[in-house]
Amino acid sequence: MAFGTPDWWSRVQADIVAQSIAQLDVDIIAQTLANLNVDIIAQTLANLKVDINAQSLDNVDVDIIAQTLANLNVDIIAQTLANLKVDINAQTLAQLNIDIIAQTLANLKVDINAQTIGNLAVDIVAQTLANLNVDIAAQTVGNLAVDLNAQSIGNLAIDINTQTIDNLTFDLAKQTLDFLTVRPAYGSAQFHTAPIDILAGATTTLKEIIGQGVLLGCFVTWDTVLTSKMCEVDLLIDDVASGSFSPYTLNFYKQYPGTECIAFVYQYNETDFDYTVGLKSGITFESKFKIEFHNRVAFGIQAVYYLYWALTP
Repeated sequence: MAFGTPDWWSRVQADIVAQSIAQLDVDIIAQTLANLNVDIIAQTLANLKVDINAQSLDNVDVDIIAQTLANLNVDIIAQTLANLKVDINAQTLAQLNIDIIAQTLANLKVDINAQTIGNLAVDIVAQTLANLNVDIAAQTVGNLAVDLNAQSIGNLAIDINTQTIDNLTFDLAKQTLDFLTVRPAYGSAQFHTAPIDILAGATTTLKEIIGQGVLLGCFVTWDTVLTSKMCEVDLLIDDVASGSFSPYTLNFYKQYPGTECIAFVYQYNETDFDYTVGLKSGITFESKFKIEFHNRVAFGIQAVYYLYWALTP
């Protein structure tokens, strides 16, 4: 194929087999690359740099198999990448840096299988990532940093299978994540119950929790000789009033266990005047959680609360 023909860039392949390479620099600047394949098999690579600057890359495949890589740098700047695959299989990687800046990445796959990695950095800055897959299988990783800065990420999967990781950092700066799984680190569940006397017309604190945590469940129950259906259980989260709930109002709007409301009525008996108001589990708080009882009748009431919660360690 003559270099002057229009489709000279339709396929670019660099295949290198060597024992020692002091410095390897593969630098490609093009408007369109149909298929780009950089395949390197070597015993020792002092410096390896694969730098790609293009408007459109349909398929990019960077495959490296080596015993020792002192510095590996794969830097890609492009407007559109249909498929990007960086596959590395080596015994020792002193420094691995994969830096990708693009407007659109349809599929991004970074697959690393090695025994020892000194420093691993995967840095991605993009407007849209349809699928991002970072898969690392190694025995020892000194420092692992996955830094994502994007406006929209369709699916984010970070799969790490290792024996030892000294430092693991996931830094996400984004506007939209379709699927993001976060498991908060809460301590063991705690429980407390007590009867509290509330004077006529008074508002009394039943229980206050100080710290950062999550509500696991709460019930407030009381019974009277006359109707007290308008008495309210007040919820305050981080000193912010977050709702006042009476058995009458909850029953009127049919807010029962299993509904979407933050509170529900568990017992509403206007014959024996027995009432129970519950709070939905999963309510988080940053510094303080408090429940109060507002007595709206002209006689005293004794309410009993049952509260389950957990705090961050």
